[in-house]
Amino acid sequence: LGNCQTWNKNHCGRRPLVADDDIGKVVGGFQSAVGDWPWSVSVNSHFFKVSYGLSNY
Repeated sequence: LGNCQTWNKNHCGRRPLVADDDIGKVVGGFQSAVGDWPWSVSVNSHFFKVSYGLSNY
């Protein structure tokens, strides 16, 4: 535990800064503000329609 960082409420919930050289940008994305947690969402839906013995469908 001798190498533990102390808790600082000013940094709680904020990600560490990363140099722009180390990361790419999502196509169509934009720069986030310093200390923000940029989010990405993927929504997937699968729908299957199965008909048995119905000649009209």
